[in-house]
Amino acid sequence: MSKPSHARALDILVHRCGTASLVRLSGGKSCTVHDVAWGYDLGEDIAHITTNISPGPPGPCEIDFFHANEIARIEDVEDGSVLFELPSSAS
Repeated sequence: MSKPSHARALDILVHRCGTASLVRLSGGKSCTVHDVAWGYDLGEDIAHITTNISPGPPGPCEIDFFHANEIARIEDVEDGSVLFELPSSAS
């Protein structure tokens, strides 16, 4: 049985800790993510994510909060490669 797409997206962000990713959310917002802190509310199976606080990038940055199932696309900031993308029918 494969992981739900939101779990795969979270795994990618966790493993890229310290490497900038451009995250595009299903609502249209984009944010640059250097690291994530995440958790699950009681009874929920979709993680909430706070970005850029642990350990945080050097210098000022935006801190964002969203749920893993809002992630539509993840790109590598340096080379633009797509690391994760929901199929267009699922977004």
